[in-house]
Amino acid sequence: MSQQTLPVEAARSAASRAELRREFKRVDRNIDGRVDIAEFKDLLDGLGADMTDEVMRIGFHEVDSDKDGLIDLREFRDWWLSD
Repeated sequence: MSQQTLPVEAARSAASRAELRREFKRVDRNIDGRVDIAEFKDLLDGLGADMTDEVMRIGFHEVDSDKDGLIDLREFRDWWLSD
């Protein structure tokens, strides 16, 4: 995927499940299988999603379905691939 910025909807359709997994692992700095809010921002940037910091913070809390303050791959993938 190119490094250009895409609207979230376009970025979602362009990213494959394998790419989501690769990007998630790339930003998971402590290799615990979960990302914090800073890693989440890096993840979205790496996937080319054009989100403001405010929208990204709101999105983080929506994606964190179990409300533990971290996002695992399943939570992210379910959100990213949803309509």
